[in-house]
Amino acid sequence: TLQALFAATLGWGPAQRYLDDPRVNEVKIVGRRIRVQEAGKPFVTVPEAFASADEVQARALLLASVLGVRLDAETPQATLPIAHGTRMHVSIPPRTVDGALVCIRRGRREAWALEDLVKRGTLDGAVADLLLLLSRARCSMLIAGRTGSGKTGLLEALANSWPGEAHTLTIEDHTMEIGIRRADLWTRELVDTQRDGTAFGRVAREVLRQTPDLVIPGEIRGSEAGAILALILSDHPVLSTLHARSCGEAIERFASCAALPGAYMYEGRRDDALRDACQGVEVLIRVDFWEETGRRLVTEVALLDGSETSGGALTPRIIPLVSVEVQDGQVGWRCAAKVEAGALVWKDGVDRTPAGFGEKLRRASARARLRVSGTTLDT
Repeated sequence: TLQALFAATLGWGPAQRYLDDPRVNEVKIVGRRIRVQEAGKPFVTVPEAFASADEVQARALLLASVLGVRLDAETPQATLPIAHGTRMHVSIPPRTVDGALVCIRRGRREAWALEDLVKRGTLDGAVADLLLLLSRARCSMLIAGRTGSGKTGLLEALANSWPGEAHTLTIEDHTMEIGIRRADLWTRELVDTQRDGTAFGRVAREVLRQTPDLVIPGEIRGSEAGAILALILSDHPVLSTLHARSCGEAIERFASCAALPGAYMYEGRRDDALRDACQGVEVLIRVDFWEETGRRLVTEVALLDGSETSGGALTPRIIPLVSVEVQDGQVGWRCAAKVEAGALVWKDGVDRTPAGFGEKLRRASARARLRVSGTTLDT
């Protein structure tokens, strides 16, 4: 009775039972109809429906008001930050014509690490070992993929597998999707680019004065990439995501965003942005959701070794490290190198380790041997 009362008043009526079901990844309300995506399966339209499209819009407007998010005729689209990393995006008239569109993507109550992704089959132990080595070297990494491919999940897992007691600083655009296990060493900063399109870039520039051990701008979508590239070049390890279909496309798109109008340092200078990005970013990762298997997979990992001019155009030098493969109906991974005694060993005997990454590996090895801890201050 209490659950029914909650659903009818504070909750989301006929959609509430699906929002309460841990097997459901996303609930989408189109007008008055409800569509549900169970983990590893496509969207389906369920038999339940709202009495009217007006009821859906009224609930969305009430929630936006409670959260202090503007949602009205002048601002007809907004992202509402919900607890536990759940994200709700709402579109209402006049942006839409026949009722509202509400998309609710479930967050996670527990922050993931790489070991959790291994258990879920997103990668195997050998790939996890390589990513842990890249993390110990404090590499900057870009994670690419389409919507719903698992970019944020991998981002979070890398952050929670970072070595030592890292002060982690996250920057998110009006959502709270990233979870960091060491909450006592976590600074979460939120911006609202719906109100101020330059806010993300300004906040990223301020990071230079905050000296974090790890910087995580949640998602790169525009000119804030210029400020993020400046962070990377200052030797701050950066983890971030962007929409791209391959590792090569990811670094090209990052450079294009960094050169957009209003971008910090690189406005109108795409070649300079690409050259510096290929020098500063060490690792590119692509993830994808394979509907046939119901799994989110790391499909590609590559190292960056600067750039070169080919056919009159500047292109990144990309060194493949990991690729996904299917044999006898089973998903597996082909790794060009493996981890041995804290070093990257290429399986064919040809060392293709980029010079900058190699230097970071040597520094990581030295830190591990020294094992400096504690303080020299008098207490």
